Amino acid sequence: MIQTVKGKIDKNFQGRALCHEHISCTDNNYAKAFGKKWLKRDELSDYAARVLSGLREKYGVTMFVDGTPIDLGRDAKLLSDVSEKSGVHIVASSGTYWFPGFAGDYNTPEEMAEFFIADCTEGMEDTKVLPGILKCASGRYRVTEEIEKRHRAMGITSKETNLPIYVHCEHRGDDVFTQTDILLSEGTNPEKIIVGHTAIRPEADYLEKVLDKGFYISMDQCFCFPSKMNIFGESLVALCQKGFSDKILLSNDYCIYSDFPARKANGFHITEERQVENLAFVYNGLKTAFLEAGGSETDFIKMTVTNIQNALDV
Repeated sequence: MIQTVKGKIDKNFQGRALCHEHISCTDNNYAKAFGKKWLKRDELSDYAARVLSGLREKYGVTMFVDGTPIDLGRDAKLLSDVSEKSGVHIVASSGTYWFPGFAGDYNTPEEMAEFFIADCTEGMEDTKVLPGILKCASGRYRVTEEIEKRHRAMGITSKETNLPIYVHCEHRGDDVFTQTDILLSEGTNPEKIIVGHTAIRPEADYLEKVLDKGFYISMDQCFCFPSKMNIFGESLVALCQKGFSDKILLSNDYCIYSDFPARKANGFHITEERQVENLAFVYNGLKTAFLEAGGSETDFIKMTVTNIQNALDV
């Protein structure tokens, strides 16, 4: 079964899936302080629902995993509303990003985990909406003491709830193994770990070392590196030929609306049709690169449907 914002569904749902995207990334502190002056949630709900409806109708996408944790502006009610309006299953995220905070300075990993376990079992943000995936991240400051605590809290939460963990990694040095070793030390099942953003470092030899640990990898953000399309295709083919076709997930890490500087161009001024095509990059640009490198339709279906179903199964 897969936990969506509208309840659990059979993992063998019909249609395509995107395993790591975002409806909205926004600063909830500003949204709380300035209300509709900062974020027009009702307008965003209708707009995002039309985008997802278009994605479903044109490309057959029926599952959308929203990778927005609490400190990237997660909004459980918004996700539930968009799912209901669009007819697309949405999976929400618990967990954290890498932005520095002060909660970790005063709480142990075990104390932090108590809150996240409740998030996953009782409901998010005073709703009954439950997440279907966790998230932890390292970023600009790599694996600090605070980031280690957050990873330990997520490892404890995954062990308790059986939810998968998406590991945001910028793939500097051996950070991915530092991050995953922390999770494993807390008893996380390696088959519940999804190493994300591997388009940053797509070399097959490197990714084989990650996959050898028993993890999934998410090849997302490929649209950010158009000059590397041939590398993405060749790397995916090489990994499939080595027997890892069951452990690769494809997505975009695209955000429909954002007030973050890196993505502030995303928003209502972009036509809904353009947003649909941006989210469909996996099925156009990345698929073309994979097939031209010698990949098969069968493996592409695995990476965009079957593997995502298995990775999310709880």
